[in-house]
Amino acid sequence: MSKPSVVASGMTGRTRREPLTDANLLLTITVCIFFGMYAMAMAIWGGGFLNPQQFFDLFNNNAALIIVSCGLTVVMIAGGIDISVGGITCLVTMSCVVYLNGDGGSVLGSLAIALCIGLAFGLLQGFLISKHQTWTVWHLRAFFLITHIPQCLFALPRGNASLREKWQIVSELSGIMI
Repeated sequence: MSKPSVVASGMTGRTRREPLTDANLLLTITVCIFFGMYAMAMAIWGGGFLNPQQFFDLFNNNAALIIVSCGLTVVMIAGGIDISVGGITCLVTMSCVVYLNGDGGSVLGSLAIALCIGLAFGLLQGFLISKHQTWTVWHLRAFFLITHIPQCLFALPRGNASLREKWQIVSELSGIMI
């Protein structure tokens, strides 16, 4: 394999620079926007943003969001789309809050609930998508279901409410007529 001639293009002694790929361009834009916004925050609010520890606290406080974003990035690079991640995050969070606000809720129990919900929905969606080969329909259905369950968990009355009262609240939230 011969080297391309750089003399013909007028560049002597230098090699031609490769253009940025789409992935590298998006990464460069993202990093520039992040540092630009941080510089604006330092200029506008000063104070805590001038402290180097504040920069590292951004990553500590948003670790869960960063992990979810990395997972979504991998899905998008693979050519897919997963719109139910935000709904699952909301469902797991609300389930843990409802469990911990009840009598006798523990952190280990809350962790078990979170893992079981995530695994159950992931396995169910994976099975349905692989069986039916229509991932868009199943993601939309799962997204619709997942976004309404946390509303139901939060709105359900505690105590001795009848099943009919609970179903009426669930149906009003999800738009189902009974």
